[in-house]
Amino acid sequence: MMQAIQFSNRRRAAILLAAGILTLFALAACGGDDSDAPASGGTATLVPAPTVAAPDPTASPTPAPTVVPMVPAAAPEPGSDEARVMAVLEKQVRAVNARQYAVFQETCTPNATSALTVAQLKHLFEERRGATGADKVNIINFSPEGYHVANVEVRLLRAPFAQAIYDVYDDDILRGNVTRTFEKVDGQWYSESLPCGQG
Repeated sequence: MMQAIQFSNRRRAAILLAAGILTLFALAACGGDDSDAPASGGTATLVPAPTVAAPDPTASPTPAPTVVPMVPAAAPEPGSDEARVMAVLEKQVRAVNARQYAVFQETCTPNATSALTVAQLKHLFEERRGATGADKVNIINFSPEGYHVANVEVRLLRAPFAQAIYDVYDDDILRGNVTRTFEKVDGQWYSESLPCGQG
C-alpha cells in the first residue's frame, strides 16, 4: 500500500511539473500578456497610444552642459595685467567653443606679421583640432566644443610682454601643457603666439 501512495504522489508531482512547464511555454509563446485579449464573448477595446508633443520650434534649445573655459592656478588681482592677460585667453577659448573665429582674431596682436585669416582659424580648430606646427609627436589637439584651459599662470616679462602657461583639456582629457606669449599694445593685451603670430 505504501508503494501505491508513493507512486501516486510521484505521478501527481510529475503531472503538475509537466503542466507547469507547458503553461510557461504557452505564456512565452503568447508573450505572457493577456490584457489585450478579449474575454470570452467580449470585444477587444482599442486604447490609443499616448501622444508625444512635437518640439516647440520657437523654444530655445537646451544648452549643453558647459565647462569653465579658463581656470587660473591662483586668482589674479582684479584689474591687474595678469587678470587682463587671462581675460584675453578666456576670450580665445570661448571663441573657439562657439566657433566664432572672427572674435578669436580680435585677440591677436595688431603687430603680427603672419596672423591667420578667419578661414584659416576655422580650418585650424575644426579640421586640425587646434594642432599647430609640423610636430606630429607633441601635437595637442582638442574638439572646439571640449576645449578649455586650467592651471593658468601668467608671468610678466620685460615690457610689453607676458607669458601664460596652462594645461589644455578636451572635455575631461588633459591634452598637454602650453606656453603662449602676449603683447601689450596701446594699453591693451593681445596674443602674439601661434595662431596669432610667429609663436
